[in-house]
Amino acid sequence: MNSTTGITSRRRFAFWLGFGMLSLGERSTARALDDLAAVSTSIAGSDGIDLLPNNPSPSDGVVRESLAEHWSIAHNASWRWYERENLVRGVWKTTGVTIPIHRETGQVYTGQTGYLDESLVPDVILTPADRKRLSRPLFAVNSWQDRQVAIKPSLADLVFDIQDPETMPVEFGDRSQRDAGRSSEERRGRHGRPPSEWLRSLTTREIRIWLAKVEIQEALVSGMTFRTHLTRDHLFDSDRIAGLTDAELAELHGAAHAGF
Repeated sequence: MNSTTGITSRRRFAFWLGFGMLSLGERSTARALDDLAAVSTSIAGSDGIDLLPNNPSPSDGVVRESLAEHWSIAHNASWRWYERENLVRGVWKTTGVTIPIHRETGQVYTGQTGYLDESLVPDVILTPADRKRLSRPLFAVNSWQDRQVAIKPSLADLVFDIQDPETMPVEFGDRSQRDAGRSSEERRGRHGRPPSEWLRSLTTREIRIWLAKVEIQEALVSGMTFRTHLTRDHLFDSDRIAGLTDAELAELHGAAHAGF
């Protein structure tokens, strides 16, 4: 770990860079809302092994019944899209996805209809390329919501090299777990509900340092606070996330959805 006076974590400047939040992998939607994660379809085309959401948008009545909303970026090997979840009768349900965009070419997927309109995606979750493509206003990229995140004094003088969380040494938490510090497809498939015992074992300071070292794409929730969502739906200990800023909680939320 390097230390340089006056330089804050590079994570605050990289808010928009990652496409890694909430990887659906090979999970997608089905016709019935209650088994939206059960059925997927193969793409016919250049990389026919990839799986994308099928019949991706439910009835409006389901959304109106919701008490809260959750937006995140999803992807597979070749395509990316935005996914919406709604809290319906106490259960988070996938209630639609936007049209997939090819990750390399930017080409729009044409093999399916019924996707959510991209105008529904909150500005704060859009990637820079999509903000430009959709003619959304450009924000500064060094903060959260009001784009001004206070760096905690205890970390203000630290700067970390960007590391791959899948290969970096595991320094904190319950390292007795076989996959400590690593993501898993199984946890991604259940949206990190709950995340790994390792992630939930980290203290506030350990979470803050780990997030400063890795690239984690934030996941958003509305209709409740991050703290409520993380403790109620992702089973984090409230004492272990006490003192984290909303920006850090959003990153921790993203880490849970990414399978950590």
